[in-house]
Amino acid sequence: LHRGGDLSGARRILADLAEEYPDDTTILGNLGSAQRELGLSDEAEVSLSRAVELEPDLYAAWFNLASTHLDVVLRERKESGKVSGERLAMAPEAANEAVRHGGHLADMHEVRRKVNTLMNEGERALVDYQRAIDLGTDHQETYLAVARLQVLQGNREGAFVTLDEGASRHPDWVEVRIQSLPILVDRRDAIGARRVLGEVRSLIPDDPRLGAIQDLLESNGL
Repeated sequence: LHRGGDLSGARRILADLAEEYPDDTTILGNLGSAQRELGLSDEAEVSLSRAVELEPDLYAAWFNLASTHLDVVLRERKESGKVSGERLAMAPEAANEAVRHGGHLADMHEVRRKVNTLMNEGERALVDYQRAIDLGTDHQETYLAVARLQVLQGNREGAFVTLDEGASRHPDWVEVRIQSLPILVDRRDAIGARRVLGEVRSLIPDDPRLGAIQDLLESNGL
């Protein structure tokens, strides 16, 4: 049905199958693809994110997820006239994951081309986000969005400063701490990484991500 062009019919059948087989990554990937082509970006993001969570080497699902993030950016720009900096940064991240797991470099560069087209608007978004931080925002998402844009620009140290500032101002924020860990790993900062891991563990002691974070540190000799 999907290949024949009946996207709505394919979506219905795949959605039924996904309910019966919720961990089948082939079904989830095809469902996400159909949802995206139908313009159902929010549904597609859920399906595709679940697929790559279960099977990270599904590079086609990663590319579809990257395109879904771009779809959302364009939709929000049309509706509000603004570009979502966080979403903009998520697109190349997903494309990079696709290439890491065997996807074609040309597809990644196509995603990056689209991102770069929107970067001028992303720059304006970064200025607005930074102004909100300077004014004392209490929204963790703002710090995360600024850090994502800074990473996208190649400014990982600036991203760490942003995340660390959020963690310092808000001792109960978890995500800014988790997102700072890969930068600390790249720095080979064992003391800093272990400190942040301890803070995360005290805030969310039962979170299943803790095991993966621990493995990340240990696999890098930290």
